[in-house]
Amino acid sequence: AASNSKEQTDTESSAQGNDDGNVLVLQVAKHPLHHETEQKVRDVVLASSRIQKGLGMVLKLLEESEQVQNELYSKYRQDHVFHGYQSVDNPKSLIRFLSQSQDDNF
Repeated sequence: AASNSKEQTDTESSAQGNDDGNVLVLQVAKHPLHHETEQKVRDVVLASSRIQKGLGMVLKLLEESEQVQNELYSKYRQDHVFHGYQSVDNPKSLIRFLSQSQDDNF
């Protein structure tokens, strides 16, 4: 039975009917190139599905990275605000202010 099923997979059969009810069955062996082509198609499908899964993982990591980046940036903006100093947006003035306040403590 196993060899019979192998023969069925290696051959294509077609049935043609006549007007009198007789059926003629033709079995033709598949060309070796047909097997190679089927294998190549299976390989391409497997590779493309692996690539698709890999890209899905990369997209998920990118989304998580953006969320973490946004959280860290918002924490940085909240934690590093100088209260009581009017020129926070002027870095030269801020450095001058910080250096003067340190010199006064010594």
